[in-house]
Amino acid sequence: MSKREYLFVLVFLFMKGWDIKPFGLMSNDVQLIASLLFMAYGFFHFKNKRFSFKATNLKCFWWIVAGILLSMVPAMLYHGQSIFQSVITYRMQLMWIVVPLLIKVAPSEDDIVKVSLICAYVMLAMAFLKRFLPQLFVIDYERMEALRIDTVGWFTIGFSLATIPVFYYLGRMQKRFKWQDLVPVSICMLFLFLVENRTTLFPMTILLVYSLLKIKSKYKGYIVLGLIALLVLAAFKTFDVWQELISQTFEELDNSDYNRSKAFVYFLSPLANPGFLTYILGNGFLSSHADSLMQDMMEHGVYNSDMGFLGFWNQFGILPVIVFLILIIKPWIRKNKMPYSYKLWSLLLLAGSLTISYFGNPTAMIYFALYYYMGSYYSRKGRKFRKHEERIVHNASLSSR
Repeated sequence: MSKREYLFVLVFLFMKGWDIKPFGLMSNDVQLIASLLFMAYGFFHFKNKRFSFKATNLKCFWWIVAGILLSMVPAMLYHGQSIFQSVITYRMQLMWIVVPLLIKVAPSEDDIVKVSLICAYVMLAMAFLKRFLPQLFVIDYERMEALRIDTVGWFTIGFSLATIPVFYYLGRMQKRFKWQDLVPVSICMLFLFLVENRTTLFPMTILLVYSLLKIKSKYKGYIVLGLIALLVLAAFKTFDVWQELISQTFEELDNSDYNRSKAFVYFLSPLANPGFLTYILGNGFLSSHADSLMQDMMEHGVYNSDMGFLGFWNQFGILPVIVFLILIIKPWIRKNKMPYSYKLWSLLLLAGSLTISYFGNPTAMIYFALYYYMGSYYSRKGRKFRKHEERIVHNASLSSR
């Protein structure tokens, strides 16, 4: 099995086959076991002699794990959930092992981009199937009702994966513009437009327009004029949709009964933190066998997964959130010299920090794991380049003596 084939199957498992039957019928436990077994296969199948669990590029991973494990303490002290019960309840967090797995498999940038592009095409096909043949999919109608969604629409889990090819090709355009690079960008942006996730679509549109204005070409003036004409035409054709999305956003911001508004107020209130320790270590991931808190919250439309870093903090403490922020800020530290595409990726994660950037479920977990891995990949690549430059300078100085 090649690295690309392995990565695609891995994503497929994390997405439960994008909920298409029979894969969407898998319980969380079946998904967990299948994913862990497949990841174990990856650890043994792919040889990487330089890999070590003590490697410096896994330090952030261990801090995330430490934060998750420490959150079991307040779960016991404030909510009566035993450590044994926490181990059972936290079982889906075992899928964080995907981070060291990716480092062990060591796919190339091209592998990641090609697999994410294939996933984008698959998700686009799934979106059309779900739109016109919803009976082929397992659909959580209770969740839809809680989010006030009336129709199945185009929504497809894992849609964020479609942003990765966009970042990559926009990065290539900063070096040399090629019209053919617009094809995957256009297809992925079409998919994101159909999904209508505003937290992703609005920032991606801004980043797209900004990046297109910064392309490198000796014909830049003509190309930019052509691109602006295409963007204006697309905006004109889809004006009603954009207007509705923007109006909906302002209406929700003014609506105190909107789920995210209620969640924001709740998570910042003393009700969300029964003790000082919970501000630091979180409340833990609670089972209904120990405390009805999570069920009570969901009945009122309050979900941790709706509040990004704030929701993750409430469950697993501030330590993992600090790590997330460090990894997002890291590309902008000058000495790291991360590529333009990776900087765009970090901006999107930051834009979703209070909404969709919640990494406690498999769908978001693998997206963040890919971001984590690519940061490690670019850092290693940058170190090799700097060492190569230093070697050239050193040899040049020796030869001049």
